[in-house]
Amino acid sequence: MSGATYDLSATAGQPEATAAAGASYALTGGFWPSVPYAVPPPAVAPDATNRPTRAIMFSVPPPTAVTGPPPQVALKVTMVSLQDPVPPNNTCCPPPDFGAYESATCTASGEMNSCARWVGPPFTYLEAQELPANGNYRAARLQCSPYYGYWSDEQAVAVIGADIVPSSIYDLQVFAATCADHEAICTAVSSPTAISTRRAGDISSPYAPAASGQPNAIDIVGAVNNFKKLLGAPKHVEAQVQPNLPNLHKDVDALDIQGIVSNV
Repeated sequence: MSGATYDLSATAGQPEATAAAGASYALTGGFWPSVPYAVPPPAVAPDATNRPTRAIMFSVPPPTAVTGPPPQVALKVTMVSLQDPVPPNNTCCPPPDFGAYESATCTASGEMNSCARWVGPPFTYLEAQELPANGNYRAARLQCSPYYGYWSDEQAVAVIGADIVPSSIYDLQVFAATCADHEAICTAVSSPTAISTRRAGDISSPYAPAASGQPNAIDIVGAVNNFKKLLGAPKHVEAQVQPNLPNLHKDVDALDIQGIVSNV
């Protein structure tokens, strides 16, 4: 069928025109199976200049070997190391050792993806709900199932929520759209990119100066400035640090300030 600038090729009545997977094999049925992605999925570029406490920041560059619109991909986040502060703690006061948890296989009920989660669809949120002129940002939460979207169209995305904790390291991988429904055995997957979060309460530059320690009074000032909605204050994804309560629809409040004071 053809019309305007479009052509549609299709077959009616195909039995079992679906994808199936088991053990180390995957089968794409029907007369029109998808062609494996010709080049590796695009790499993830972590935002080295903007590493929040309770979020990971990244962008997904388009692949250089593909013409036309950017391909749809899914993003998988795996917790690698809890409590890996930079700079490291003094020898007197080492961070808690979560090695037993980090090396666990995460086989609890509902853990379908080992120690991993998938990045859900991004949305646009206002920096200050009642002050639209203060700008906005793109953010997403983690979920249990893959979401395939046009991530190369996004300038920068913050993944925020109770799943992301301070002073930790996460691996981010890109899955090509041909991996849909058989992600566990798919080979069209990028190498993992490590993205770290800052120390708890460390929200204002300069970040983690070794001589003075972090967080410090500058971070309290930054949280207060965000609370006042002053331009130039640390962004929402940096200043909202309430444990287990980062809320993309809610402005920074006194509890966030209290949390940073406690960390200082």
